[in-house]
Amino acid sequence: MSATARLLHVVLLAAADHEEPAEQVPALVGLPDGEAMGPFLQELAEAGLVDVGEHCGRQPATIV
Repeated sequence: MSATARLLHVVLLAAADHEEPAEQVPALVGLPDGEAMGPFLQELAEAGLVDVGEHCGRQPATIV
């Protein structure tokens, strides 16, 4: 797993605990925007660390 994916996982965990706005996550990981997180979220999903999809009938979300 890439270093960026591991960092993203830690930031997502911290954001979930502290209710950080989702818009801040890419900058905290050093990525330009949320779209750039896609490949790293995929890495985390393949490792079973996150679930990316609809949650309770809402728009797709990342569940850590």
